[in-house]
Amino acid sequence: MDEVKGDVFLITAYCETEYKKDILKQCVLELKKIGVNICISSHYPIDSEIQQLVNYCIYDYSNPVIYDGSKSITRWRWYVTANLMLNLVTPDYSYTVINLWKNGLNFLKNLGYERVHVVNYDNFINDISFFKKRSNILKDYDIEFLYSNSTNIQYSQISDILITFFSIKNSIIDDFLEELSFNKYINYRNAMLEQYLSLSVIPELEKKYKIHSLMSGDYKEFMSGGSVSVTLDNFDIYDRYTDDNKYWYSYFCGQSVDTGFLHILIYEISEPIDKIEIEIENLEYHSSNNIPEKYYLIKTSIKNEDFSNYENRIKIKINGKSIINNNDIKNFIKLNSIVYIK
Repeated sequence: MDEVKGDVFLITAYCETEYKKDILKQCVLELKKIGVNICISSHYPIDSEIQQLVNYCIYDYSNPVIYDGSKSITRWRWYVTANLMLNLVTPDYSYTVINLWKNGLNFLKNLGYERVHVVNYDNFINDISFFKKRSNILKDYDIEFLYSNSTNIQYSQISDILITFFSIKNSIIDDFLEELSFNKYINYRNAMLEQYLSLSVIPELEKKYKIHSLMSGDYKEFMSGGSVSVTLDNFDIYDRYTDDNKYWYSYFCGQSVDTGFLHILIYEISEPIDKIEIEIENLEYHSSNNIPEKYYLIKTSIKNEDFSNYENRIKIKINGKSIINNNDIKNFIKLNSIVYIK
């Protein structure tokens, strides 16, 4: 094997659907045109076809989502109907991104790459000049971040920093990752990754390193057409179920502020459902045929404070097919609630 040095792309990914896998493949094919080695860091298995297109693949099944309301991406209230309102709190997926960075950057640093360009799978670079500028910048700077604001960069503008692309030198990787340790991140309350980078990580790194900030007007070659997929396309619901990719239904389990009991909701029903079955083992069973409404709601006999005794005993079937995953449902129920039922 030849000596490894110079530039490398690190693609971060979680592509669990065919659509996202296709976007990842497009990203890889665009980057291959530049002629630089490519590594994928993923929390979801990478198809063999895509593995053959890149130089390295890292798969870590852990995907450390943080279910902590104080670090939620967003929380908002949404009316399913005029008579039913949900309070939806998004888990913090930021540390899954940090973990992908850690896995890839440590691996590539140890291989001896001098410069790593980190790009999320749903962003494209379609011009080699963009890459060359980034590589040249790292001759004089240690790390470069992109900002969406085109007039002025202030660290107080915490929404402007982009986490979908940055370039970093080998020599700063250890200190960069140290600032992204789990304990430091989780204890920086009420801040997501963008805010944490702007308000904590960058100011700390500036004490030792030279940081370069790239304005949006300077990267027309990047993200041509914009971000082509929404990475967290199901963050506002618990999960989605599809029957042969034709009919979509969403389900939600949450505590009711009004009644004090756990409720289970099937909603966003695109087509009539023949049968819904909801069972809580050794406690109760609900069934309904030919659902005419756009949602189906049941109040269980489980009090909010008693849910932990039943979190692995809930089963939901739509048209005879099981749709629920108990691995994470307890965390979503802790975050989400039904705030209004009339």
